[in-house]
Amino acid sequence: MPSNRLTQRSNPLPLSSPESFHPLNAPSSIACSWSSELQGDHSPQPHFEPKPPSNQASVYLRPLVFCIDDNPLICRQLDRVLTGAGYRYRSFQDSLQALCAVVEAKPSLIFLDLVMPDMGGYELCSRIRQISALKDTSIVILSNSDRMVDRVRGKMAGANEHLTKPVREAEVLAVVERVAIMQSLAKLHI
Repeated sequence: MPSNRLTQRSNPLPLSSPESFHPLNAPSSIACSWSSELQGDHSPQPHFEPKPPSNQASVYLRPLVFCIDDNPLICRQLDRVLTGAGYRYRSFQDSLQALCAVVEAKPSLIFLDLVMPDMGGYELCSRIRQISALKDTSIVILSNSDRMVDRVRGKMAGANEHLTKPVREAEVLAVVERVAIMQSLAKLHI
């Protein structure tokens, strides 16, 4: 008997909405097909078979990283490093505009400069921490200073880590990978 295959929609969701990802309306590593083999109740039963991963599906697995820094050179440096490693990335040089975007996009990780016009890094970090939907977002403070007082103030504001400028590519990638692993483990409740 011929088998009837149930196929998924071919057009993926926009990259800006990974939270609305669902296996039936976006690429996934599992395809569902109906087996026409006779089962105990003589009705078709679902059969799952692995599909090779596509480049589009892997985009959904990569964390979204924000950089909020009024220095365009830092933003471009992080852009080069992170997009080169396959991460989704957005940068902002205005802290108020960034706060709105953070609430909307819910990034996995934010690199946050301490000294900015309008709203400083400590205040922005504290405001982000007050939003319950962003409680799992990791925040890394970027500072020109490596003083203990800056590190302590950052922790008190809710930052997870502290990097001293100029940032090095290896440090940035290590932080992003560590955050990705920790968030994956948290989703598995390990």
